[in-house]
Amino acid sequence: TPVGSNVQASHYGKIAMTITIHRGTHEIGGSCVEIRTPQAKILLDLGLPLDFDSRSQEQQEQIRREALEWAQEADAIFISHYHADHHGLLPDTHRDVAIYATAGTAAMMHVTEVIHGRGDADYLHHINVLSKEADDRKFEPIIVDDIRITPYTVDHAAYDACAFLIEAEGKRLFHAGDLNNWHWKDESTPEEVAEAEQNYLKELGDLAKATDKLDATM
Repeated sequence: TPVGSNVQASHYGKIAMTITIHRGTHEIGGSCVEIRTPQAKILLDLGLPLDFDSRSQEQQEQIRREALEWAQEADAIFISHYHADHHGLLPDTHRDVAIYATAGTAAMMHVTEVIHGRGDADYLHHINVLSKEADDRKFEPIIVDDIRITPYTVDHAAYDACAFLIEAEGKRLFHAGDLNNWHWKDESTPEEVAEAEQNYLKELGDLAKATDKLDATM
């Protein structure tokens, strides 16, 4: 799907839900997906492009203006993990938008801001920590008006990363974040590679238990 275009789900002749991929289809990093329904608007990640620092000041300012525009009227922003290409534009959001992240992601974002001398960054005060069930890998779903968001633990280089199952208007979408068969190719032992594959398959199994079909994956 081209950047900035809409994928629309129709319901009785009316637009029930739109999916807008703002960034991340033509580059690695800078992920941001918008889900809009008749009652709500959420963002999934709000990341900096990996080459942000090498871009001109004019381009950087444009990227920050776009982030502020995308976050306008958003009811919530869900962050999959603490790598900057998934959360780095949060400081450019408006002050009252709710942000959801795992405990590990929230802690690491705070540490990152402290290291850069921005420990009092306003967005840090709007982070809601996603609650886990007794299983410790399963999360409680979040309801934002007519959108239901269920986080899933994923194995990634970022501690406490997650993916999201989104249910709205009779559709099921899966935002993978950086879900993959994660290991260091040239540094991992055969045992570590096998463990990474086992974790990856378990995560896919957890998703399969929750839903028998997906209408779109991102």
